[in-house]
Amino acid sequence: MDLSTAFQNLQAQTDTLSRQFRDLETDVRTNSRDLGNLQESLVKVASDRDMKDIIKRVSTQTSSMLSEFRDTQRNVAKCLSEAEQARKDYIMFKEKTEAILFQLQQSLLMNGVNGLRISSRLSLEKGSANIESNEDKNI
Repeated sequence: MDLSTAFQNLQAQTDTLSRQFRDLETDVRTNSRDLGNLQESLVKVASDRDMKDIIKRVSTQTSSMLSEFRDTQRNVAKCLSEAEQARKDYIMFKEKTEAILFQLQQSLLMNGVNGLRISSRLSLEKGSANIESNEDKNI
């Protein structure tokens, strides 16, 4: 084989190797892009799954909190109702007590008690009633 043929064969093999190398580079770039796209897709899928899980947890917690708010609102309404009833009962007992006290004052003023004269001013306050006996008047 002569040198010129060997050189042509070498040149042909070099060209073939160069073409194969370029094809490999193109495939690597394409595969790299595809791999990058695949990674992005996987991240998106994972992110979507994570987001769905987060939304589900937040939804569950929100439902729980709303339920607690409703229970609290019911308890507050019940307490307010009981407080209003207690206020009405207090006013009723106060009015009845005042009426009984007035009747007692009138009865004592009219009849007296064993020689004691009761002042017409008698109230529920401690020490506010003036009670005088006939003996105290003579002193």
